[in-house]
Amino acid sequence: MSITTEKNMKKGTRIEIPVHYDAWMRGAKYGTLTQKRTGKEGTSDYWLVNMDHPQIKRRLKLWALDWKYARLLNEGREA
Repeated sequence: MSITTEKNMKKGTRIEIPVHYDAWMRGAKYGTLTQKRTGKEGTSDYWLVNMDHPQIKRRLKLWALDWKYARLLNEGREA
């Protein structure tokens, strides 16, 4: 596990989403980064996260403001 920064967030990286997300409170804590989307610099950038929880069908948006609260489980390596 390491400190989450934009540089070490890559497609395929396993993460634990921040604790203040509703999905985390409902039990969906872990997922894989699948795609980065960009918008306004620094505020509307986000990653789409494919959650491991079987009841979560849609990808979660992990907003740029919350990247520092996410915890990396591995950095782009196969689990």
